[in-house]
Amino acid sequence: MVLFFSTSGSKVKKIGIVGAGVAGLQVARSLKERGFDCVLFDKAPDVGGLWRENYTGFGIQVQRKLFEFPDFPASYGDYASGPEIQEYIKSFAIKHDILSKTRLNTTVEKIARRPDGERGWELTVKTPTGNQEKHTFDYTVICQGMYSTTPNRIHYENEGQFAGKILHSSEYLSPSISEGKKVVVVGSGKSAIDIAMNAGEVGNRSTLLFRNAHWGTPRLIAGLIPVRFVFASRFGQALVSWYKGAWPSQGAAIKIAHQILSPVISGAFRVVEAIFAFQFNHKGKWKPSMDFVKDFYGYAQIHCPTFTNMVSAGKVQTVQGEIQRFTQDGVILKDGSKLEADVVVLGTGFLKKYAFFDAAMVKQLGVEEDGLYLYRHILPSHVPDMAFVGAESASLSNITTFAIQSEWLARLLNGELKQPEPSVMADEINKIKEWKRSWMPFTTSRAGIILAHWIHYHDELLKDMKIPHRRKGTNYLAEVFAPYEPSDYRDVLTTSVKSA
Repeated sequence: MVLFFSTSGSKVKKIGIVGAGVAGLQVARSLKERGFDCVLFDKAPDVGGLWRENYTGFGIQVQRKLFEFPDFPASYGDYASGPEIQEYIKSFAIKHDILSKTRLNTTVEKIARRPDGERGWELTVKTPTGNQEKHTFDYTVICQGMYSTTPNRIHYENEGQFAGKILHSSEYLSPSISEGKKVVVVGSGKSAIDIAMNAGEVGNRSTLLFRNAHWGTPRLIAGLIPVRFVFASRFGQALVSWYKGAWPSQGAAIKIAHQILSPVISGAFRVVEAIFAFQFNHKGKWKPSMDFVKDFYGYAQIHCPTFTNMVSAGKVQTVQGEIQRFTQDGVILKDGSKLEADVVVLGTGFLKKYAFFDAAMVKQLGVEEDGLYLYRHILPSHVPDMAFVGAESASLSNITTFAIQSEWLARLLNGELKQPEPSVMADEINKIKEWKRSWMPFTTSRAGIILAHWIHYHDELLKDMKIPHRRKGTNYLAEVFAPYEPSDYRDVLTTSVKSA
């Protein structure tokens, strides 16, 4: 067993996992297979993370072939609903006997260094009965998602005068909230658009109030080509790399290509933008200010055509502006105009919180305004015995990325990989930070953004594990042009393992 930052001579045996969503479950699966003793903690009454419960009408943005466990095929169709995804996740947990290792209805309140001076962490948790318990672990893995920790509940002037309801999108749990009502939905992300569509079907009036327009990515480009055939292939990834720059660990050839081909690829993406603008009526107030690729890396969303059709049919109104204050029967915008409302839904996203760490630990982790930058999007460079899986990474196929991260971490803890020195990890972190900040828009989650560079990121992890990173065998055309799918990484998880 390899030792990490430890001079005590102890080995990692017992591991605490915070979160029982698709990341935490896959971490537990990979660690259990190597004989580690794992305990998962989740404040919810069931596994599944954000898929257990969310706003009415939520579901995946991508086709099934981009959202399934690599070695556990899903039976649902494309663009499945949240409840379908939850049932699938639960069946994965049952198959791998993870439920027996999971403490549900249990909130992790504090994570601190062990008081006895030994390596590892002490987790203070609140049990279902309200009691407080303390558990010690040699290692802790944080698996809380990027977009589901703390609702970003914005407050406005004179909210108390409003006679209707004000709620965050995460509280929009039934269509009955909108039935017969005038509904204003604040935001322009996926949750805001989904809720505006639901309100447009059952309400008296539905208005989407947005500050900035963002590009919608169609499920079928030009109504013909599934989006995964472009952005989930090596060729599509190459186009993005030639345009905006290659993942830092990629070779010199693709970086030189970026310098030479960027102007040409820029023109090609203008054509793409024209197609998307036609499909989603991106004009006037609904025309994004950023180019498509840059906007995608800040506010990625894949739309179905229903929203555009509902806007055209008058079922959903779109208004650009910001709320200044509330009145008894609506809101006044900063330009002085008024929107009548019975219900206001804030589709304003989530805040990334590290509430179970004290201020000193947050500083040691290196949390910045645009997120937490980690080595391989997994390890903090100067905090030993801790990892983050799924907590600081967002790709085109999160469920696949979390599977590979889990396997990488399990092999690291099992001594099959060598962990670099803190200074080496810090240098790599600085490279990825400089690259992202050079072109990605500022968001509070920029540190974890991978998106269309997901294949190159997976290549990086597979090379660390000395596993072939080209997953299409000898079919070189497929390797370049066919979309990558979770099943391409199946053997990464099914190879024989060496117990800890």
